[in-house]
Amino acid sequence: MDLLILAVLAIGGLLFFYWYKDNLKNPATYSEERIEDVWVKVKQELLRTSYFEQKEKYVRLDERLHVLLNQIRSRHNQFILDFDATPDSAARCIGCLVKRPRPIYETPLYLVPTDLPLGNLPDDLILYLAEMSFDGGTAKNIGQISENKSFTNRSIEYLINNRKNPKAIFLKGFIFKYGFKIDSRPQLQESIALLTSASHLGVGPALIELQYIEKHRILENTISVQTEFTSDKWRVDWTDLPSSPLEVEISEEAQTDIFNKECLSAQLDELAPEVDDGIAEEIWEAFAQSYKSVMPGLTGKTEKQVSAAAEILLDKFDEHRANKTLIKLLQEQLAIYLSHASEAKTYADCVVFLNEKAERLLRADYESNVIDNRPGSE
Repeated sequence: MDLLILAVLAIGGLLFFYWYKDNLKNPATYSEERIEDVWVKVKQELLRTSYFEQKEKYVRLDERLHVLLNQIRSRHNQFILDFDATPDSAARCIGCLVKRPRPIYETPLYLVPTDLPLGNLPDDLILYLAEMSFDGGTAKNIGQISENKSFTNRSIEYLINNRKNPKAIFLKGFIFKYGFKIDSRPQLQESIALLTSASHLGVGPALIELQYIEKHRILENTISVQTEFTSDKWRVDWTDLPSSPLEVEISEEAQTDIFNKECLSAQLDELAPEVDDGIAEEIWEAFAQSYKSVMPGLTGKTEKQVSAAAEILLDKFDEHRANKTLIKLLQEQLAIYLSHASEAKTYADCVVFLNEKAERLLRADYESNVIDNRPGSE
């Protein structure tokens, strides 16, 4: 019996040791190869973890990945250090930032606006702001800069398309490797092409990212429960177009249903039946007001865009049930609201209901059925 207890304790200790190495150990102590292995293992677990069903586990994995990503980014921090070493770097940077509300005793927090004019800005400043905005960071002699991936996307595309900047090509390849969002799968075909191009253009860090990139192949093939923008549409937007999929304006054209509503009505009711949310109308109205008040500051979108989005959410997607692109976009915005809005917990029931309804609509495999059954499609 004593031997059995010792064996159990030994196995438990060994399991804890391996869990500690992946989940608690300071990533600064990892080798280049080891940190890639840990990243892949933790991210694969996150891809399979639903925020709405296993919130605590999701948050723990999300926080660990951010720590790992910060360490990975630090091996390419020459973009930051080179800019910080220039004269008046803080003065050059501060003019591009918008200060966000924060208690006076905390470190100042800034946001790079998504629509910041880039035409007169030098490459090194744009690269600095793009890298900082990807996952947030601390600007020397300024304070913290919050995440704004829409700006990162837009600025990198601008530098590639208008200035043929090799470092921007590298950053784009880096983002494709690790995911545009912390819970996005990689896009390795694009990443390899971009990093190889950057390497040929003299960007040395690209070789580091190419060295172990095949380790990430398992993530690309992992079935994810997350709502992703890594579909073919995402790849086209990133590879061929200067604008970001996260900057799509919710205009009348964008709100137009892909197919005729009457044609879809029966299929949608069968595949994604409406569920009574049981939430009072005044709660929905208060949620919409909260959404409209905070989202311009969180996303850099205009009040008009946010108001249009809020109306669609208040309608619970009913008038746009066939428009998958729009539903995915709004689901992304809901995730931002849930993660960053101070009132998100108050309206969690609304957010959960909208997310679950979006999932039902997105899962409903009706598009091919509708196309095949439309008059004149034979």
